[in-house]
Amino acid sequence: MALMSVMVALAILSVMLTAITWTILANRQMLQRRETRLQALWLARAGVEIACENLMRNPAYTGETSSPSAQGEVKISVTTDPKTPGVFHISSQARFPLDRPDLVVREVSASLRRRIDGDDVRLEFLPSD
Repeated sequence: MALMSVMVALAILSVMLTAITWTILANRQMLQRRETRLQALWLARAGVEIACENLMRNPAYTGETSSPSAQGEVKISVTTDPKTPGVFHISSQARFPLDRPDLVVREVSASLRRRIDGDDVRLEFLPSD
């Protein structure tokens, strides 16, 4: 009878430990996916910043593809507003991580106006539509 009680207790303990291990692994995987999505979002935001820096120097800048991180790629596209001179639309698409099958793509867009006041060049972000 004592041996049977020990066997039941071990079986219950094994089930509990299996459930706890599964929960820990699932939570870790969820956090890794969240980290990947956040990294892709921040890379896309960095693409907008790169575009702003280049537009400050050169209003003819139309975009580029760059790799600000070893595992990520950012495609930046800059277009001018044909109706309003000095207004630019920036689209930044980030892909992260390039070396894993769980690739995440995030896109950030912004519209801004380039103003020149003497030697001073400023970019003003416009409200999104």
